[in-house]
Amino acid sequence: MSDQTLTLDLPRLPINEARTGDGASAELQELLAELLDQYANVLENGDETAAEEFLRAHPELQAEASGHLESLQLLCRMSRSANKPADPVETSSRPPTLGDYELQGEIGRGGMGIVYEATQLSLRRSVALKVLPFAAVLNQDQVSRFRNEAHAAASLHHPHIVPVYAVGCERGVHYYSMQLINGNTLEQTLDELRTISGDSISSTVTSLTETVDPPSTTVVNRAGSTTLRSVRERDGVRAIVKMFVDVADAIDYAHEQGVIHRDIKPSNLLVDAAGKVWVADFGLARCRDAGNLTAEGKAIGTARYMSPEQIAGRPQEVDHRTDIYSLGITLYELLTLQPAFAGSCRQRLLQTVEFETPVAPRRINAAIPMDLETIILKAIAKAKDERYATCGELAEDLRRFLNGQPTLARRPSRVDLAFRWAIRHRATVMTSLAVMMLAMVGFGVATAIVSHHSSQKDLAIQEARHHLDQAHSAVERFGGLMSDRLASIQGTDELRRELLTEARDYYVDFVRYAATDRGLRAELAKVQFLLGATESKLGNVVPAEAAYHAAIDGFQNLIDEGQGDSVMHEDLALSVHNLAALHKSNGRYKEAIAEYERASVLHERVMDATDAPVDAISHWGATQTNYATLLWESGETENAARRLRNAEAKLDRYASDSPENLHTRQQLIECRNTLAGLLMESDPEEAERLLRDNIDSLAVGFDKDATVMSGENQFSSLSPECQLAIAQSNLASLLGIRQQTEEAIQLTRASIATFEDAVQSHPTDVAVQQQLAIAHNNHGQLLWRLGTNLEARSAFIEAEKVFRDLCAAQTHDPQLLSRFAGVLHNLGVLDQQQGKLDNAVQRLTDAMEFQALAVRMAPFHQGYRQYLERHNELLDQILRQLKQQTEATQETIKSADGDGPPVMKTHAASCKERVYVFT
Repeated sequence: MSDQTLTLDLPRLPINEARTGDGASAELQELLAELLDQYANVLENGDETAAEEFLRAHPELQAEASGHLESLQLLCRMSRSANKPADPVETSSRPPTLGDYELQGEIGRGGMGIVYEATQLSLRRSVALKVLPFAAVLNQDQVSRFRNEAHAAASLHHPHIVPVYAVGCERGVHYYSMQLINGNTLEQTLDELRTISGDSISSTVTSLTETVDPPSTTVVNRAGSTTLRSVRERDGVRAIVKMFVDVADAIDYAHEQGVIHRDIKPSNLLVDAAGKVWVADFGLARCRDAGNLTAEGKAIGTARYMSPEQIAGRPQEVDHRTDIYSLGITLYELLTLQPAFAGSCRQRLLQTVEFETPVAPRRINAAIPMDLETIILKAIAKAKDERYATCGELAEDLRRFLNGQPTLARRPSRVDLAFRWAIRHRATVMTSLAVMMLAMVGFGVATAIVSHHSSQKDLAIQEARHHLDQAHSAVERFGGLMSDRLASIQGTDELRRELLTEARDYYVDFVRYAATDRGLRAELAKVQFLLGATESKLGNVVPAEAAYHAAIDGFQNLIDEGQGDSVMHEDLALSVHNLAALHKSNGRYKEAIAEYERASVLHERVMDATDAPVDAISHWGATQTNYATLLWESGETENAARRLRNAEAKLDRYASDSPENLHTRQQLIECRNTLAGLLMESDPEEAERLLRDNIDSLAVGFDKDATVMSGENQFSSLSPECQLAIAQSNLASLLGIRQQTEEAIQLTRASIATFEDAVQSHPTDVAVQQQLAIAHNNHGQLLWRLGTNLEARSAFIEAEKVFRDLCAAQTHDPQLLSRFAGVLHNLGVLDQQQGKLDNAVQRLTDAMEFQALAVRMAPFHQGYRQYLERHNELLDQILRQLKQQTEATQETIKSADGDGPPVMKTHAASCKERVYVFT
């Protein structure tokens, strides 16, 4: 037990909670704080007479701070009694009490409280009693944090979370009681493991621990030495991992209840005498329905276990994944016996945690298996999007490691590492961009100033505007177009968001600058359009809509004043199109249809002009394709087909007249692909013609540069080879329906080979991976039609593997979720046909869950609802079969028990099962 005496560190601040009266001045409050400090020093010396004389000499304390005096006296008596050595002569003196609790001795202390071993008198049980120090009572934030900790812990009921018994306040002293754990903290276990393994922590870490707040604890050290083996041995490693499975499960439960711990570290993880691990100390926890007690720009916690987002001091960015990081860092330290980050200077340590990568665990401890190291590195990834999505997933991967199964975590590729380098050096990247923009804008402004009084003034202004346009173009290409390409690459979410944010900030600054300059009205409208596109990509719907409306109003006002040329009319049409796409993506289909109709009219006016921009026809085609897709999803298939046929005919004419316009050819291919998918069942002959035309066009090649228009798919971002493979896969699906199976299988095999090569070259490209999964599914559908169910199952399983990985990383894409559900449906059909009804039920149940999620994300998508109904129909059919099979078995048993021969009732499965084909 500690011999440490209580030290009251009273801040010299205004007394927030004292009844100082409405007219109390700041000088009086400062004086009261100083007097309370002196009074506390007298009490700590144990001289009651001197304390009474002090109060008589300072009556203002009684008048202004009487509420705090009783709390202060009680705390000082508790501290002296709890830490006083036992005196054999004075055996009759009773220990101090606090409400229903009799204090036995101090266990530990930290920044958030003092913990005593105590006896609850009413129940005669030993408990741990955590008490808020008096110094903290003077700070409302500290009181709120203490209450938050108590209520957070009390709301959790899990076998590996220390339970809270009661919460109270007695004579101004805030406290709560909890289960007393007889054992060690993992911090103490770490010391024992270092002793077993012959390691010792470095002096830099020792000096560091003196600069951070030590934790409080609820554990009494009665368990003796740990039963864990040396981490240099396989069994020792596995024992620690098993323990962390329980911790991860407990933290996952807390997250499900809306509680984020935010202070996971070895000293807050307890191990009792039986080897059971407990999560304790929710002093920094954040609850779902509680306000945030962390100020902007302030990082609280123990530095070397804090996540990079915690250290950045932006509490709104801290979510449950911060606990995943801290848990990973703690596991790292338990297995290597060294902290992941060390340093004697707190500020330097914070910078190290935020920007540097720790040494790979296996370089410190070779006994750590490769798969376990991969799990740890995923958990402690700098970018929270690269960590496990939940603590439950981390626990599951640790179980898979223990069971010898392949883990979900994968080692990063060279491409991933390159992008992570870019993230760590983003300041250099963004500074280079800023210098480039400033140089261009500065050159233009300087030109205008030098020419102000010369005959070249107008030419200089034109030159300045030209450089301003170049600056806008540079920002748009760097922030917008590059972000589009990053969107299809796993692990780049943080870099993509940072690029978009930098571009957004540039646009916002320009809008403020140009708002009062009528000479910049055209440039202002263009920037509002770019700002809308950027906000949309960031997921900021309201600002994006406002920016698009501002751009539309700006362009329209200029046109109404007679200042607009065909380019400005085209910009107006693009703004309306993007607003329509924004409405569609947010389920506002009625508004989207109205805006698409308006954009169509505006585009047609531009196309009729003699000076129409070269890309006017491709932009019109994109609007028609996206508009028709929306109509198709809304159930208006005839209207959609009519619009697509019209668009296909007009795009075909323009492409024939201007074969050099590769953007038009690209849009023609996308239009044909969409129309073929719509007509695949109703008009398979026309669908086949469209797909074969696409294959012929793709054999020639085309430009795949992106534009700022909000497209509905990722087709144009793929390589020509992949686009050709998509056309082949779609044609194969159609040929399968028309019983031309041999050619269809050749096509799917060719497309799979193309996509596998592409994935090999670009392993993080999400769009290519999804197309590979689609090709496997369509190949499986063809094999199923041939009756080769074993090969069909293999193809569907390949598709399932890819889709499952993609869905784990991208749960926000309804089309991806719907396609994954389709693959599960197809596997369910095979299970049903092979009599594996239990497996089929599980497949269809999962399919319905993913399909329902897609429906919730896109509630007006008729196709998603129809798929959900089909999953449900097949599931009902299989459940009926299961019931009938069970009844038949019971009848057989019953007949066998009787006089007659056994009779097995059989029921034929329906022959109307349907497998899903993707286009």
